[in-house]
Amino acid sequence: MINNVGIIIQLSTFLLLLGQQQFAVAEATPCLPPPGLGNLLDTQEKCNCFYSFAASGIEDPSNFPSIYAEDSVLEFPQVGKYLHDGIAEYISFAMAGVFVSDYTRVGDPIFFDFTGSTAEQCVAVIAERGAWNLNTAFTQDNQAVCADVVTGVKFFYTMTGDQASPIIVHKQDVWLPDALVSDVFSLFVDSPAAAEYFCDVNVNTCNNNKKSPKKSAKSTKNMRPPKNSKAMENCVKQFNDLPSFSTSGEFTYVDGNTKGCRVVHSFFASTNDVHCPHISFEAEEDIFGLYKCNESAGRAPPDLFTDAELYFFEHVAPGMLELGDAIEIKMEACSNRDESGKSPTSAVA
Repeated sequence: MINNVGIIIQLSTFLLLLGQQQFAVAEATPCLPPPGLGNLLDTQEKCNCFYSFAASGIEDPSNFPSIYAEDSVLEFPQVGKYLHDGIAEYISFAMAGVFVSDYTRVGDPIFFDFTGSTAEQCVAVIAERGAWNLNTAFTQDNQAVCADVVTGVKFFYTMTGDQASPIIVHKQDVWLPDALVSDVFSLFVDSPAAAEYFCDVNVNTCNNNKKSPKKSAKSTKNMRPPKNSKAMENCVKQFNDLPSFSTSGEFTYVDGNTKGCRVVHSFFASTNDVHCPHISFEAEEDIFGLYKCNESAGRAPPDLFTDAELYFFEHVAPGMLELGDAIEIKMEACSNRDESGKSPTSAVA
């Protein structure tokens, strides 16, 4: 049963609201919800949690070092789990990297629920709409692709009382329509350009073509075979023999032994060799004792979200955000822009 239908708050009004509130958390004065949010913020704790989140600047990646702790975790169940620095890497991949040209937030986010928020821990459930332009250099036949998508996120965070850095996010759970994985990923991971990109990183950056029992992510630097070698040809063949993704029940996964997982981690490994073991064709332990792109963890959205939250993301939020379905895929470039005409990044996705 859904207890509320969500509240759309314009980001441009946040500073005004915060100025009126004068940080009730720090001042220990009664917290007054902004107009229209009384039912959503029906306790002092929820109200304080709202204002702290609104002031956090979490939509700006430059604030990530102060917002995410060393033990912070972002989990997108069908794609993987990311820790601290890996959170910024994942967001970089998803928002504007090699395979995604840009991400544009469309409209304002919806604050759906703060249930479970206490003085010790805040819980905020939010939905937003955003449009992804895929990089045509990596799509099949260089086809322009726009994915207009609703993203749902549950944040678990604590309030610091510090106006400069008002929250620390400890856990961030991400929901995206399954079709983003099953339909959109295959539009770029199956392209010849994606295979070449992956193998260039795998062979020429990570040197994963040569086996060594003592090899680790730290030992791959400065050990590059010549480009366009036989190793590249063998790598492309092995890559193309992999499935794009795996399925289990009604969900699609790219965190196992798939092209999708290796494309994601090759993007990370291109600048951070800690990820090199993740893209090896042989299961290889990384410096943290973890194996990636080997077996899917099999985590599903119901493991992280309630039925009410999932129903809201899939069936209610799209209408509120003026999108027909939770995802719309068009074989053309996205035309959406925010009011400033820019394409902002966002920590929500």
